[in-house]
Amino acid sequence: DDFGKLAEWEDRLVRFQVGRTLGSFRPVGTVIFPMEVYDRSEKVDAFSVKANVSVFQDIAVASRNIAKGEKVGEKDFQMTTLDVALLPKKFFADSKPLIGKEARMGIVGGRAILTWMVREEPVVRKSGLITLLSRWGSVRVQASGQALEDGSIGDKIRVQNKTSTKVLRGKVVGPALVEVEVE
Repeated sequence: DDFGKLAEWEDRLVRFQVGRTLGSFRPVGTVIFPMEVYDRSEKVDAFSVKANVSVFQDIAVASRNIAKGEKVGEKDFQMTTLDVALLPKKFFADSKPLIGKEARMGIVGGRAILTWMVREEPVVRKSGLITLLSRWGSVRVQASGQALEDGSIGDKIRVQNKTSTKVLRGKVVGPALVEVEVE
């Protein structure tokens, strides 16, 4: 038993300290801690202790399968206490930012919902008609176009000018409005 060594010191007044670890050391999952034992200021022993480290936190978990493109509502997930030690840090610890988002992909019921699985609901839809906006100083030019991708405000998407059929990249700046740079 890895904790057997600790029992040797139980009747003495000593201080236990985790020994030196690497700078990138992240104590999660199964971890071996280097331990040092001090009697006053003198180091009297050193050994290793193997431990399972868990970090529990309430996070959003899908309560059912959520289809790609579906809007996430309050009944689509529940806040559940899970071990997040080995999860990427991109989970929802608060339910408010998740409500109203759109599933970027199919989300399996019972799984943690990670931030990259959802997005703001697009204000531009693939194949939808849009207004292309271009500016040269104080001159503003508008043209009709078609979105070649879905996009939320701030997203860069591919669009096509309806008149020239030229494909351009532009930034979504509003509902059905994409700003493009003309070369």
